[in-house]
Amino acid sequence: MSNIYLIGNTSEDRKAIAASLQKFLPFTILEMDEAVERVECMSISEVVEKKGEEEIQNAKTALIKIVSKQNNQIISCDDQVLLNEENISVMRETGTVVKLVSGENINDNGNGGEIIVNTKDMGTADVASEIVKQLALAGRLN
Repeated sequence: MSNIYLIGNTSEDRKAIAASLQKFLPFTILEMDEAVERVECMSISEVVEKKGEEEIQNAKTALIKIVSKQNNQIISCDDQVLLNEENISVMRETGTVVKLVSGENINDNGNGGEIIVNTKDMGTADVASEIVKQLALAGRLN
């Protein structure tokens, strides 16, 4: 199977959901913010302070290009990666984008092939189960 790109919510939420997903799928997990911190040798807040927000987004774009060449990964990203069309293109070509949203008024229907999961009032295991269900229904668990 190709990759799963978990987008949205907080880093802590994405980590917990990714760990729960890993119980269903034998995937490795990559948290994009942590990868940027390793590459830059400083925290995200330090990168923003010293180099600016644009540098973080450039680093994430470069990392997405690199890590997308491998399969069977859960790649956890904030929703800022969706501001770059190049990121969206690479993610769609190499996996399934799963947008995690929390709210009652969801205006995005996933018409770009994304899977939308409303995490409001759901536990981590329930969110992971819903993602697996949606992947199966979309025929993306092969």
